[in-house]
Amino acid sequence: MPHIDANGERLRYEDAGSGPAVLLIHSMGADRTMWRDQIAALSDRYRCIAFDCRGHGGSSYNARFTVAGAAADLKAGLDALGVGSCHLVGMAMGGPIAVSFAAQWPDAVRSVTVADGFVDMREVGGARIPEWAKTIRSTTMTEFGRRYADMRLTPSASQRARDELAAAIAKVPPEAYIDVMKAIFDGIEFTGEAASIRAPALAIWGEEDDVTPLPHSQQIAELIPGARLETIPGAAHISNLDRPEAFNRLLADFLDAQAG
Repeated sequence: MPHIDANGERLRYEDAGSGPAVLLIHSMGADRTMWRDQIAALSDRYRCIAFDCRGHGGSSYNARFTVAGAAADLKAGLDALGVGSCHLVGMAMGGPIAVSFAAQWPDAVRSVTVADGFVDMREVGGARIPEWAKTIRSTTMTEFGRRYADMRLTPSASQRARDELAAAIAKVPPEAYIDVMKAIFDGIEFTGEAASIRAPALAIWGEEDDVTPLPHSQQIAELIPGARLETIPGAAHISNLDRPEAFNRLLADFLDAQAG
C-alpha cells in the first residue's frame, strides 16, 4: 500500500475506484482494512479513499493525536491526492474526526455520515481511560486486540473481520492508544462543530451498540440541520463489520441520493 507524507506523519492509505471521492475514517485502534466491504460495494462508482490515521495501521506516530490534528492529516492527504471535495464517512472515533473536518473545511465536504459515533462523551468517556490504560499496559497489544474484537463485534461478524480488527489493534503503540482515548474522551466535546455543518448528513446506529448508545446518534442527528438517523438491527458498536450488507445499503442509498 502507498504512503503520503502529511503534517510530519507518513500516512498509509488505500485509493480504489473512480467517481466522486468518499473518505472513509476508521474507528479507534482499527485501520483502513475495516472498510474492505464498503470499498468493494462502492468503488464501481465512487473513488474510495481510506487512510490509516496517525498512530494506527501502517502510519507513523511522530506527534500526539488530536481530533483536529487527525482531520488536518486527512485533509493534507486529500490535497496530495488532488481531491478537492469528498463525502465523509466516519466510524466511532471517525465520527468526531469527520465532524471536525467538516467544520474546518466546509467547502470540501459533499456529505457527512457518522456511524456509531458521538460528539460528546464527557459524561462517561473520561471514566473509561484509567481502566483501559491499566489493561493496555498490563498485556500485549496482540492480546488486547483479540479481546477487543471479541467484546465489540457480534457473532454475526465474519472471522476475517474479527481477525483483521484484532491485527490492526495489535499494531497500535500502547501509549498512542491511550493518547487517542484522551483526545476523544477526556473532557472534550464537538457539539459546536456538529452544529456548524450544513452538508447533507446521515447518522447510523447499530441497535446493540452499548458503547455509544442511541442518544449519541440522536444528538448528532439533532445538531446537524436536516440530518437523518437510521438504525441497523443486529449490529453493535462497529456496525459496518457486524452487518456489512445492511450498512452498505444505507450508505450507498444516501450517497447516491446526493448525486441525484
